[in-house]
Amino acid sequence: VKASIRRVEERNIRCSVLALQAETYICRLLAKRTHGSFAVICDYDHLQQELRYQLAAPPIATVGSGVAKCLIQMGLPSRATSKLASLCACHGTLTRTGYACPQCGAKHCGLPTCCVVCGLVLVSSQHLARSTRHLFLLPPFSRAAAVLEPEESGALAGCGACFSALEPGHSVWQCARCRAEYCEACNTYMHDVLNNCPTCDGTGMTGSAS
Repeated sequence: VKASIRRVEERNIRCSVLALQAETYICRLLAKRTHGSFAVICDYDHLQQELRYQLAAPPIATVGSGVAKCLIQMGLPSRATSKLASLCACHGTLTRTGYACPQCGAKHCGLPTCCVVCGLVLVSSQHLARSTRHLFLLPPFSRAAAVLEPEESGALAGCGACFSALEPGHSVWQCARCRAEYCEACNTYMHDVLNNCPTCDGTGMTGSAS
Protein backbone atom coordinates (compact mmCIF):
# COMPACT_ATOMS: atom_id res chain seq x y z
CA VAL A 1 0.00 0.00 0.00
CA LYS A 2 2.79 2.42 0.85
CA ALA A 3 4.40 1.69 -2.53
CA SER A 4 1.13 2.65 -4.24
CA ILE A 5 0.98 5.88 -2.23
CA ARG A 6 4.55 6.62 -3.28
CA ARG A 7 3.66 6.18 -6.97
CA VAL A 8 0.63 8.45 -6.58
CA GLU A 9 2.82 11.07 -4.89
CA GLU A 10 5.42 10.89 -7.69
CA ARG A 11 2.70 11.58 -10.27
CA ASN A 12 1.53 14.70 -8.35
CA ILE A 13 -1.99 13.30 -7.83
CA ARG A 14 -3.88 14.98 -5.00
CA CYS A 15 -6.02 12.60 -2.90
CA SER A 16 -8.60 13.66 -0.30
CA VAL A 17 -10.48 11.25 1.96
CA LEU A 18 -13.82 11.64 3.76
CA ALA A 19 -14.17 8.88 6.35
CA LEU A 20 -17.72 7.86 7.28
CA GLN A 21 -16.51 5.79 10.23
CA ALA A 22 -13.42 5.84 12.44
CA GLU A 23 -10.16 7.36 11.30
CA THR A 24 -7.71 4.97 9.63
CA TYR A 25 -3.97 5.55 9.51
CA ILE A 26 -3.50 4.61 5.87
CA CYS A 27 -6.20 7.04 4.68
CA ARG A 28 -4.72 9.91 6.66
CA LEU A 29 -1.24 9.04 5.36
CA LEU A 30 -2.53 9.04 1.76
CA ALA A 31 -4.08 12.50 2.17
CA LYS A 32 -0.99 13.89 3.92
CA ARG A 33 1.55 12.56 1.43
CA THR A 34 -0.41 13.78 -1.60
CA HIS A 35 -1.21 17.22 -0.06
CA GLY A 36 -4.91 16.46 0.11
CA SER A 37 -7.34 16.77 3.02
CA PHE A 38 -8.72 14.23 5.47
CA ALA A 39 -11.85 14.45 7.61
CA VAL A 40 -14.00 12.14 9.69
CA ILE A 41 -17.66 12.93 9.04
CA CYS A 42 -19.64 13.70 12.20
CA ASP A 43 -23.12 14.34 10.82
CA TYR A 44 -25.04 15.26 7.67
CA ASP A 45 -24.26 18.99 7.94
CA HIS A 46 -20.56 18.23 8.33
CA LEU A 47 -20.70 16.04 5.21
CA GLN A 48 -22.30 18.84 3.20
CA GLN A 49 -19.66 21.30 4.38
CA GLU A 50 -16.78 19.00 3.44
CA LEU A 51 -18.29 18.21 0.04
CA ARG A 52 -18.66 21.93 -0.73
CA TYR A 53 -15.02 22.40 0.27
CA GLN A 54 -13.97 19.65 -2.14
CA LEU A 55 -15.91 21.29 -4.98
CA ALA A 56 -13.59 24.30 -4.88
CA ALA A 57 -10.83 23.83 -7.45
CA PRO A 58 -7.36 23.57 -5.86
CA PRO A 59 -4.52 25.87 -7.01
CA ILE A 60 -3.14 24.76 -10.36
CA ALA A 61 0.43 25.26 -9.20
CA THR A 62 2.36 25.23 -5.95
CA VAL A 63 5.80 26.56 -5.13
CA GLY A 64 8.46 24.28 -6.58
CA SER A 65 6.00 22.04 -8.45
CA GLY A 66 7.28 23.08 -11.87
CA VAL A 67 3.73 23.49 -13.22
CA ALA A 68 3.24 26.65 -15.26
CA LYS A 69 0.26 28.86 -14.50
CA CYS A 70 -2.25 29.47 -17.26
CA LEU A 71 -2.99 33.18 -17.63
CA ILE A 72 -5.47 34.71 -20.07
CA GLN A 73 -4.78 38.19 -21.38
CA MET A 74 -7.88 40.38 -21.51
CA GLY A 75 -8.71 43.91 -22.53
CA LEU A 76 -11.19 46.17 -20.73
CA PRO A 77 -12.26 48.78 -23.29
CA SER A 78 -14.63 51.63 -22.47
CA ARG A 79 -17.64 52.59 -24.56
CA ALA A 80 -16.88 55.64 -26.67
CA THR A 81 -19.05 57.83 -28.93
CA SER A 82 -17.67 59.89 -31.82
CA LYS A 83 -19.24 62.68 -33.88
CA LEU A 84 -18.45 60.90 -37.16
CA ALA A 85 -19.44 57.31 -37.94
CA SER A 86 -16.70 54.77 -38.58
CA LEU A 87 -16.54 51.11 -39.62
CA CYS A 88 -16.59 48.47 -36.89
CA ALA A 89 -14.18 45.58 -37.27
CA CYS A 90 -16.71 42.92 -36.26
CA HIS A 91 -19.55 43.62 -38.74
CA GLY A 92 -18.12 46.17 -41.15
CA THR A 93 -20.97 48.63 -40.58
CA LEU A 94 -20.86 52.36 -39.88
CA THR A 95 -21.49 53.18 -36.21
CA ARG A 96 -20.83 56.14 -33.95
CA THR A 97 -20.49 54.17 -30.72
CA GLY A 98 -18.32 51.18 -29.95
CA TYR A 99 -15.44 49.70 -27.97
CA ALA A 100 -11.85 50.20 -29.11
CA CYS A 101 -9.46 47.31 -28.51
CA PRO A 102 -6.74 48.59 -26.12
CA GLN A 103 -4.10 46.57 -27.96
CA CYS A 104 -4.68 47.35 -31.63
CA GLY A 105 -7.41 50.02 -31.59
CA ALA A 106 -9.94 48.04 -33.66
CA LYS A 107 -13.54 49.11 -33.06
CA HIS A 108 -16.16 46.58 -31.92
CA CYS A 109 -19.93 46.96 -31.46
CA GLY A 110 -20.41 45.10 -28.19
CA LEU A 111 -18.90 43.05 -25.38
CA PRO A 112 -17.89 40.38 -24.57
CA THR A 113 -16.08 39.48 -27.78
CA CYS A 114 -12.72 38.54 -29.20
CA CYS A 115 -10.86 41.15 -31.26
CA VAL A 116 -11.00 40.13 -34.92
CA VAL A 117 -7.67 41.86 -35.59
CA CYS A 118 -5.31 40.84 -32.75
CA GLY A 119 -7.34 38.11 -31.03
CA LEU A 120 -7.43 39.81 -27.61
CA VAL A 121 -10.38 38.85 -25.39
CA LEU A 122 -12.47 41.97 -24.76
CA VAL A 123 -14.76 42.12 -21.72
CA SER A 124 -16.24 44.75 -19.44
CA SER A 125 -15.51 45.02 -15.74
CA GLN A 126 -19.09 43.87 -15.03
CA HIS A 127 -18.59 40.67 -17.03
CA LEU A 128 -15.31 40.00 -15.24
CA ALA A 129 -16.90 40.52 -11.83
CA ARG A 130 -19.83 38.20 -12.62
CA SER A 131 -17.53 35.39 -13.77
CA THR A 132 -15.05 35.83 -10.91
CA ARG A 133 -17.59 35.66 -8.09
CA HIS A 134 -18.57 32.11 -9.11
CA LEU A 135 -14.97 30.92 -8.64
CA PHE A 136 -15.42 31.43 -4.88
CA LEU A 137 -18.09 29.35 -3.21
CA LEU A 138 -20.43 30.85 -0.64
CA PRO A 139 -19.39 29.55 2.82
CA PRO A 140 -21.92 27.16 4.37
CA PHE A 141 -24.47 28.73 6.72
CA SER A 142 -24.74 27.47 10.27
CA ARG A 143 -27.90 25.89 11.61
CA ALA A 144 -29.62 28.43 13.85
CA ALA A 145 -31.73 27.85 16.94
CA ALA A 146 -35.26 26.61 16.36
CA VAL A 147 -37.91 29.26 15.80
CA LEU A 148 -40.05 29.87 18.89
CA GLU A 149 -43.73 29.08 18.91
CA PRO A 150 -46.08 32.02 18.15
CA GLU A 151 -47.39 32.13 21.70
CA GLU A 152 -43.82 32.32 23.05
CA SER A 153 -42.36 34.92 20.69
CA GLY A 154 -45.48 36.86 19.70
CA ALA A 155 -44.85 36.40 15.95
CA LEU A 156 -43.02 34.02 13.67
CA ALA A 157 -39.68 35.19 12.28
CA GLY A 158 -39.45 35.61 8.51
CA CYS A 159 -36.93 34.27 6.01
CA GLY A 160 -34.44 36.97 4.99
CA ALA A 161 -34.84 36.13 1.29
CA CYS A 162 -38.43 35.03 0.51
CA PHE A 163 -39.93 36.64 3.65
CA SER A 164 -42.06 33.57 4.35
CA ALA A 165 -42.64 32.64 8.00
CA LEU A 166 -40.04 30.31 9.51
CA GLU A 167 -42.25 27.55 10.82
CA PRO A 168 -41.40 26.04 14.23
CA GLY A 169 -39.47 22.80 13.99
CA HIS A 170 -38.16 23.48 10.46
CA SER A 171 -34.50 24.02 9.66
CA VAL A 172 -33.27 27.62 9.97
CA TRP A 173 -29.92 28.62 8.48
CA GLN A 174 -27.91 31.70 9.48
CA CYS A 175 -25.26 33.65 7.58
CA ALA A 176 -22.10 33.90 9.68
CA ARG A 177 -21.40 37.44 8.43
CA CYS A 178 -24.71 39.29 8.76
CA ARG A 179 -26.61 36.82 10.99
CA ALA A 180 -29.58 36.85 8.62
CA GLU A 181 -31.76 33.75 8.87
CA TYR A 182 -33.09 31.77 5.89
CA CYS A 183 -35.37 28.80 5.30
CA GLU A 184 -34.15 25.47 3.94
CA ALA A 185 -35.24 26.19 0.35
CA CYS A 186 -33.52 29.59 0.20
CA ASN A 187 -30.36 28.20 1.80
CA THR A 188 -30.17 25.53 -0.91
CA TYR A 189 -30.86 28.05 -3.70
CA MET A 190 -28.21 30.51 -2.46
CA HIS A 191 -25.49 27.86 -2.30
CA ASP A 192 -26.39 25.95 -5.48
CA VAL A 193 -27.41 28.81 -7.80
CA LEU A 194 -27.12 32.36 -6.45
CA ASN A 195 -23.73 31.93 -4.70
CA ASN A 196 -24.15 34.96 -2.45
CA CYS A 197 -26.06 36.13 0.62
CA PRO A 198 -28.70 38.69 -0.52
CA THR A 199 -28.59 40.51 2.82
CA CYS A 200 -24.87 41.31 3.03
CA ASP A 201 -23.83 40.23 -0.52
CA GLY A 202 -21.28 37.97 1.17
CA THR A 203 -19.51 35.42 -1.05
CA GLY A 204 -16.44 33.27 -0.71
CA MET A 205 -14.44 36.32 -1.85
CA THR A 206 -15.27 38.27 1.32
CA GLY A 207 -13.62 35.82 3.66
CA SER A 208 -16.82 35.16 5.59
CA ALA A 209 -16.46 32.66 8.36
CA SER A 210 -18.28 29.37 7.96
